[in-house]
Amino acid sequence: APAGMSIEAASGLIDWAPAADQLGSHPVVVQVSDGRGGTDQQAFALEVVFVGECIDGQTRPCSTACGEGQEICVNRTWQTCNAPQPAEEVCDGADNDCDGEIDEGVSLTFYADSDGDTFGDPEVSGSGCSIPEGFVADDQDCDDSDGGINPAAEEIADNGIDEDCDGVDLIGQYGEAWFVDADAPPGGDGLSWGTAFDKIESAIISATEGDEIWVKSGTYHHTNTVFIDKIVHLYGGFAGFETNRDQRDWENNVTIINGGSFKGVGFRITTDATLNGFTISKFWSGLPCGIIERHGGAIMIENASPTISHCTFTENRGLYAGAIYNENTSPEIDASPSISDCIFENNGSLQGGGAIYNRHCSPTISGCRFSGNTSLQAAVMENFHSSPIISSCTFLGNHSFSPNGPIILNMGDSSGDSSPSVSHTDFIGNAGLAIQIIGTAPESAPLINDCSFTGNNPQAVRIERVGYSMPSPIISNSRFYANHGKKYFGDWGSSISVEAATARIAGCLFERNHSYWGAVNISHNSSVVDIRDSVFRDNVSFGGAFVIQNGSEVNILNSLFTGNIVNCAYNRTCGGGAIYNAASSPLIINSTFAGNRTQYRLGEYVLNGGAINNNSTSTPAIINSIFWDNGPKDIWDDAPWVMSPSAAVTNSLIGFYDPSLEIEANHNVEADPNFVDMARDNYRLFPDSPAVDAGTATVPDPPGLPTADLDGNSRILDGDENGEALPDMGAYEYVAGTNEGPPALPP
Repeated sequence: APAGMSIEAASGLIDWAPAADQLGSHPVVVQVSDGRGGTDQQAFALEVVFVGECIDGQTRPCSTACGEGQEICVNRTWQTCNAPQPAEEVCDGADNDCDGEIDEGVSLTFYADSDGDTFGDPEVSGSGCSIPEGFVADDQDCDDSDGGINPAAEEIADNGIDEDCDGVDLIGQYGEAWFVDADAPPGGDGLSWGTAFDKIESAIISATEGDEIWVKSGTYHHTNTVFIDKIVHLYGGFAGFETNRDQRDWENNVTIINGGSFKGVGFRITTDATLNGFTISKFWSGLPCGIIERHGGAIMIENASPTISHCTFTENRGLYAGAIYNENTSPEIDASPSISDCIFENNGSLQGGGAIYNRHCSPTISGCRFSGNTSLQAAVMENFHSSPIISSCTFLGNHSFSPNGPIILNMGDSSGDSSPSVSHTDFIGNAGLAIQIIGTAPESAPLINDCSFTGNNPQAVRIERVGYSMPSPIISNSRFYANHGKKYFGDWGSSISVEAATARIAGCLFERNHSYWGAVNISHNSSVVDIRDSVFRDNVSFGGAFVIQNGSEVNILNSLFTGNIVNCAYNRTCGGGAIYNAASSPLIINSTFAGNRTQYRLGEYVLNGGAINNNSTSTPAIINSIFWDNGPKDIWDDAPWVMSPSAAVTNSLIGFYDPSLEIEANHNVEADPNFVDMARDNYRLFPDSPAVDAGTATVPDPPGLPTADLDGNSRILDGDENGEALPDMGAYEYVAGTNEGPPALPP
């Protein structure tokens, strides 16, 4: 019998509690006796199996998200793991639920309240279990430096401040509001939408100085010229329910003022009125005989500075201006209308500006688009003794029907200035000179800055003196791309022509322009024309990129000429892939000429100077410049195959030269300039370039040595580290650690 098993003799009951080590089969034999010598027995086997999860007292390791522990077996059942258990997260700086985050979902986010108005700055925040002093739970303050500006503040109208932080300044009324509805029955008093006037003119007559006129969407037909001779403020774009002006939607609630069959000016404005949110169309003035109002199809402004914004002018016609005519006849009045965010489309004139004519006044014009306007003279705008400020506008597809007509014409003389300022503006695909400047007062300086001229024909900018004083414009940081100059028509460059005038051109890009007389043409004894920090690339013409004629005085500094081509189809004796000089002697300092070409024709190159051609009495001076890979010769004049003996070349690197020039005596170099990556238009220098520290600081003054290179780096550096700082040759100064980078221009 197994150990521990017993049997009660009287009853025969077997008693056995198997131990843990007694699992398995156990044989048992039970024998009985009757006391008289008789016996019997029974044999059987007992199978002991384990019932339960574990053996009491047994342990095993366990864990929770919070740590390690043990489970113990009690009554053959594993008890709960005694490792730390996750708890509900509370804000105490601990990770109570053991999810790797501390106080998530239970901490407080608070915002700085510097001005103490109980509204917080959304840009300055923190989090924690309590809100510290100087912070609040709100994040809606739009100016935490001013306790009077917060969502609970009272908005003050028309002060330029958003006191209640709703994103807009409350638009208040200048004065009483008058209501106009084209569908209203006649006889209304204009005091409400329900009793509105049916004509705009009625509201103007009833209004007093400073009042507003609210005009519901619809079409209003003028049968006569409407005079605005008081300071009133007209607003279109209402739906007819508004109680505050800022509820209107002038873009969707189109309000049209239509001239229709009426032949005359739409509005004559003689005050500083407001016109906002209208479409003004189909006014015709000055065309039939007997019409007195010849100026301005839509609006004529006299001695005033009205504000015109969010308006569209379309299909208006006038003798001197299709849309707006501005005139100041009083020297005591500063007439400067403001025209902003307007569209001028398909307007036209017989003379003057197809859209705008300015006479003795200087409006500010911003954010406007001019397209499809036409004239026999200036397709969009003519400025006579006027200096408008034009910014962030687009001139697209306008057309001057004159053979040499402009898009914008500026005219002045010794008795009147015309100094327009044009900035951040695009001229695209116009048929006419984009900007023409003719004879202004000696002290004037028209400005063209950060503009782009693309695909204009015949030209982008023309500057000339025609019997008046000499204009002196400044053209800077602008791009001239794919403009076309006239073939065989005067001295026309595709991008800029300067005739008998002076100008300064800086930081401009001239690319892929095409004309007979270069991307830039300087002619007719022009005074000092200063061109610097500019790039001429892939232009095509009789003179490649640049034509200088008739004794003009030109300085070229810090500029790059690359990939320009002479088109010999224009002239049998063409030349100068980059520059053609005709009886002119430019001064060229620190410029790079690389990869310019005379056109390949009839199986060979026309050998008239890959970079510069000097014709007639031209005697250019060239200092600190690089000529490389210009084909088939770098510099050439009337004597074939000989470098121009009239060109004074010093401290320059030249790919092809004539030995008679005594190159070494003039500190010139014949060697590979070792550009960083000419194939990708990177004409910066490697440190071992022979052009590094090979220039001279002794140059004519004016203009003097440039203080910075084409990249804006200091011009004089000790590039070869020999202890003596000298200017490099070419447009770029070697700067250690920078010239090994990506190319300056895209491939």
